[in-house]
Amino acid sequence: MEAGLRQDIVIHVDGLLRFGSRLCVPSGEVRRELLSEAHSSPYSVHPRGIKMYRDLKQYFWWHKMKREREIAQFVAIVLYANKSMGTLEDGGAISTTPYS
Repeated sequence: MEAGLRQDIVIHVDGLLRFGSRLCVPSGEVRRELLSEAHSSPYSVHPRGIKMYRDLKQYFWWHKMKREREIAQFVAIVLYANKSMGTLEDGGAISTTPYS
């Protein structure tokens, strides 16, 4: 390995880029889809940013995952969008994708 390069990020035998045992997630559409799926999963019970971060970090990794607060920002956008659209009882639509 060249000096300064991380040795804990490797191409796994399954062909996927991994950080330790966690799957590396690129920025962009793939990451947005992952966040949306994680937030809307029936097992997630619409978690807040900290819980969602803890759940995701078990299986996924991306550069500055916690420091950039991308997960918390995603959840905040979803909560704001849902609040501004109303609730199902009010006839509003509930969205789990803040990017649509």
